Amino acid sequence: MDINTRIKIETQKLIHGKGITIFELAEKVNKSYSYLCRISSLSEELPTPIEVALPAMKIKKNYGLLKLMAWECGFALVKLPKPAKSKKDETKMTQEYQKACNAAVGSLIEFLEEPTDEKHQKVEEAIIQATRKGLAVKKYCDKKANKQLEIPFLQ
Repeated sequence: MDINTRIKIETQKLIHGKGITIFELAEKVNKSYSYLCRISSLSEELPTPIEVALPAMKIKKNYGLLKLMAWECGFALVKLPKPAKSKKDETKMTQEYQKACNAAVGSLIEFLEEPTDEKHQKVEEAIIQATRKGLAVKKYCDKKANKQLEIPFLQ
C-alpha cells in the first residue's frame, strides 16, 4: 500500500473514528462537514491540511496520522510516560514492554517462515509497537536516574 493511501486511511480513522461526531469536529476546527468528508475520502485527491489534522488529533486524542508520518520519515513517535507511582506501575510497564517485544519476535518468526504481505504488515506493526514501548521505558529510566542523582547532599 502506498504512503498516500495509508495517509488517507489514517485521516479517515481520525475524522470518522471514535470520539466526537464529524459534525462536532467540523465546528471545532472551523471547517464544513462536507470538507472533512472530502479530505478523508479515499476517492478524493485532496491533501490533509496540517491546520485541520493537528487540532483534530488533539480533540479526538487520535495520533495515528502523526505516528504514520513520523515513522515514514524515520522517527518513532513516543508518548512520554507518566512517572510510576508505585512498584506495581513499574512492574506493569515492564510487562507491557516484554509483551510488545515478544509479539514482535513472534511476528518476525511467522513472517520468516512464510513471507506474505499480510505477515509483513503484521511484523512491521509489532516492531513499531515494541520500539515505542522501548523508547517510553528508556525515557522513564532516564527520568528515574536523574531523580536519584538530584538528591540533595547533607552538608
